[in-house]
Amino acid sequence: MKKIFFLFSFFFFFSKILGIIREILFANFLGTSSLADIIRFSFNYYIFVVHLFTMDAFYNTLVPYVKKTKDFKYFRNFVYTLTFFFFIVGFVSVISSEKILSFIKTPTHSDKYIFLSFLPFSIFYFLYIVATGYELSIGEYTISSLRPVIQNIGFIFGLLMYAIFKVPFLIGFFITVSYIFSLLMFLLIFKKKKQEPFLNKEDLVDSKKETKTTFFNLFFFQLFWNITFIYENITAGKFGSGEIAGLNYVKALIETLPILVSVPFSNIFLIEYVLDIKKDKNRLLKLIYICSLVGFCVFILFLFFGKEILHILFYRGSFDQISLKICHKYLITFSFGVVGYLNFFLFQRFFSIHNLSGYHLKIGFISQILNIVGLAFLPKIYGAYSIGVAFSVSQNFYFLLALNKLKKL
Repeated sequence: MKKIFFLFSFFFFFSKILGIIREILFANFLGTSSLADIIRFSFNYYIFVVHLFTMDAFYNTLVPYVKKTKDFKYFRNFVYTLTFFFFIVGFVSVISSEKILSFIKTPTHSDKYIFLSFLPFSIFYFLYIVATGYELSIGEYTISSLRPVIQNIGFIFGLLMYAIFKVPFLIGFFITVSYIFSLLMFLLIFKKKKQEPFLNKEDLVDSKKETKTTFFNLFFFQLFWNITFIYENITAGKFGSGEIAGLNYVKALIETLPILVSVPFSNIFLIEYVLDIKKDKNRLLKLIYICSLVGFCVFILFLFFGKEILHILFYRGSFDQISLKICHKYLITFSFGVVGYLNFFLFQRFFSIHNLSGYHLKIGFISQILNIVGLAFLPKIYGAYSIGVAFSVSQNFYFLLALNKLKKL
């Protein structure tokens, strides 16, 4: 078990380093141009489409069920259903591409083709998640631990090819190729593996019902989470050219530096938990205090030295003073949510282990509603600053309620 956690932690850490390199290259080659906005929005939109039907709802319900029961027939049927709805949404995205892009700007023909160039990526990304779900269900972890590394390598390659040939379609193409390569690796590794026979078929009915119920609960939670994700981009696009790109540079920083601390800590908690709620609670509180201290230091760093950090990381090539100004305003407001965001993963692990996922989903759902409401109404008052304000309020709301629940246990 420890080897598995350390394997995931290593590749996770490596992927975040690659993610920073990706952002530096993106800033250097594209800055906060209109083209940068379209590429960012297109990539994020198809991530949104894929994650609607996969990720938490898929990994935390279907995979554990199949791993326990070996009911691979049910796995296949479930995946076929997800694939059907995924392709419907994908088809609608293709025929409505101009309408979708109109949420952020008046699209040109070139914008439309760039948007559609990321469609193949979404298909192979979806297939990759299905493949890793199968891998995890048979107790293997090789390919699934590489996902973020593979994606970032593909993105970096695409950016380098764009820098040479000045063809933006190459970015989506190389991300797609990276996932095709990953699927080929999967087929080679698991070609000779046999599916184990079904076990306890007569007892599977109740487990299926529970799996479906949990899946739909998580589906609606991640639906709002993903709506928030894409709504942030749409809101930023309304404030002018370069805003979407600037928002994503800052989110990469906000999501990278704290997560490098919180995810390894949450993995340490998973290794050491003893299923005694009192002991786990005390252990978790110590980790929360450490993570909160780190988060507060990051908050101070971003708040008072944010411009200098952005300058060191990105200020070269196409990233100019205007880009710096756009990013700095997002960094200031997003920094207020760092402490809450950093501790989210710790609470998620604890609530899952001690059968309190319902409470996690409840307060997580409310926090995302707060974020969406903030994105809908605050721009009229605070302009572009409202995106970071809505994020910070929702993250700190979750943190305070989760901490209050933990202390009462």
